[in-house]
Amino acid sequence: MADAFDPNNHFQMLPSGKYADLPKETRDFLDELRPEEVETIRKFARLGKDGTAQLRDAIQLAQSVMTGGRLARWAIITVVGAFLGTLLLAEKIMQLIAWFAPSGCPPIIRMSIMSAVVVDAAVPAVGGTPPDAEPGAC
Repeated sequence: MADAFDPNNHFQMLPSGKYADLPKETRDFLDELRPEEVETIRKFARLGKDGTAQLRDAIQLAQSVMTGGRLARWAIITVVGAFLGTLLLAEKIMQLIAWFAPSGCPPIIRMSIMSAVVVDAAVPAVGGTPPDAEPGAC
């Protein structure tokens, strides 16, 4: 049975010798196509010159939309990062300025934008001034 189909030797055998004049790469490509891919190629072949041009334009439009989406995503990430970075920088600048405040006491945390915690070395955490503390004393 030398004429029987052996899947180990050939992926697919062409049904006739009419494709023998095609280059080997083309025959290998055609051999590996699935039935749904063959139908897709047939539909593309029936589009004609105008349909093919429209298809190419549609593919280019889809690629452009995907590129614009990536650009928009990174623009949003950049804006959010710049906003948060500005907040953190402003908070640190406010803390630095608070060190040179007229009270003369180095604050633990004078004011925090992110957590809105107000704690000072001279004021207890519950709030208010201790009864025995002098104004402006550390």
